[in-house]
Amino acid sequence: MPKVTVIIPSYNHASYLDKRIRSVLDQTYQDFNLIIIDDYSRDNSRDIIALYAQQDKRIEVVFNEQNSGSTFYQWNKGVEMGKGEFIWIAESDDMADPVLLETLVGRLERYPTAGIAYCQSWIVDEQDTVLHSGINWVERSVRERWKTDFFNTGPEECSKYLILHNMIFNASAVVFRKAMYLKAGPADSSLKLTGDWLQWVKILLISDVVYVAQPLNYFRKHTQTTRHVSYMDLKELAEFYQVLQFIAVQVPIDPVSLKNSSLGSRWELAFQSPLTMRAFRNLLRVWKMGRNIDPLLTKRIIRFFIDKLSGRG
Repeated sequence: MPKVTVIIPSYNHASYLDKRIRSVLDQTYQDFNLIIIDDYSRDNSRDIIALYAQQDKRIEVVFNEQNSGSTFYQWNKGVEMGKGEFIWIAESDDMADPVLLETLVGRLERYPTAGIAYCQSWIVDEQDTVLHSGINWVERSVRERWKTDFFNTGPEECSKYLILHNMIFNASAVVFRKAMYLKAGPADSSLKLTGDWLQWVKILLISDVVYVAQPLNYFRKHTQTTRHVSYMDLKELAEFYQVLQFIAVQVPIDPVSLKNSSLGSRWELAFQSPLTMRAFRNLLRVWKMGRNIDPLLTKRIIRFFIDKLSGRG
């Protein structure tokens, strides 16, 4: 029985799939099986997958007969199929350093209460050029913390840090315990953008977290992603507060974290959208949701825009 199950949820990433699969098979840690679930790709992804499956008996392939509409549905399917104690969801357009598995599995074995181990990422473009470290995407008020390795209890991580935004922003940088995923319950496939964030929260409410500051993951940033397109409407903002609302019900929210956060900046693009009556109603609904979690939300939004206009933001 393999120690680790690697899951590649594949969909229309033929251009990157060869590098993705190779970066999994070339890991220094070799005690794993690989499940590739193709969600009815319309490019030649299936040809690439079939070729690798013929060459390596550790590879199991699932070709969906229709598109599921959600990568998180593929997560749940893969985890259920997984034979390993640990799971690595390696997204089909990302890449990994050869020691990623060795490093993160080692951390999970060293910290038996940890449900999640993750590392820092390099952000790369379509040509594999490194743009910057993923630490640039960490909330500015707490960014210093992510420059060194750490271990923390899961509930405190949720209360102080995951309440700000999804600090664990790429599944390809994460190895987790299958038992904790199943105990937390399946990922919410109705969430298009924040299903990963909510799933990490659910796991960390019942376990702990360990972080490696060395960037061992290569997270691809390109314009075809769902997240890039959805920044233009209120969808991400609504899902953002949906996750915050879930956290607030489960653990006390750290007031210092809220005070030092940049939650007000989340509203910038929302206010740039064309203000139709429907958009206004949605904006009002999301604002009410956010105010229930953060009573000072209105002041934070106003302060953000004042700082922006004055050149301080």
